Amino acid sequence: MDKELLRIAGRAIKRVYDGECQDMGSTECALTLEIYRGNPIQVLAIGGSNEGIDWFWNALMVSWDGVKYCSYLSAQRIARRFSRDKTMPLLVTGHSKSGPTALYWKKRYGADSCISFCPARGFRKPIPLDNTIIVIDPDDPVPKLGALNFRHPICEKIILPDDHKGLSVGDHFIDHIINYFEKEEGNECIEVA
Repeated sequence: MDKELLRIAGRAIKRVYDGECQDMGSTECALTLEIYRGNPIQVLAIGGSNEGIDWFWNALMVSWDGVKYCSYLSAQRIARRFSRDKTMPLLVTGHSKSGPTALYWKKRYGADSCISFCPARGFRKPIPLDNTIIVIDPDDPVPKLGALNFRHPICEKIILPDDHKGLSVGDHFIDHIINYFEKEEGNECIEVA
């Protein structure tokens, strides 16, 4: 995947946080039409923790169908609410708490590609997912949470440069990630297969 698709995914998540979305309790998401390489694609963007109940869901270490229970439930709610136009490619993207939801959506319902920004760990076993990228800032504590019980899937990973000493909550916010990929030059990522 290239930077253009990473930018599209990041901007779609940002719009969800800005309120351009469907609110389904502890899950907010939007299905939009975007242009990628001159062709239309559908983007299913799922925002992360945005309400107090989300912190309860984040701490709940229960799984169903091999994924955190909150990700399983969120994917189910989204599947009932949205229908995909199968004549166009679908990119599913999530951030933080909803990173595992996007990854599970790719596994369960299918998508042409998936980008998960700073995802919490959500899978009981590290399953392989093709056409999938996880973007992690090494200063961000969220992708490290749940390491005793959960894993990230096996997929391409982009590790951003370590720009702080220690952990930085500010590096978790989607604006930080968007700003990184909006830069045309000087982006030195470490890609891990």
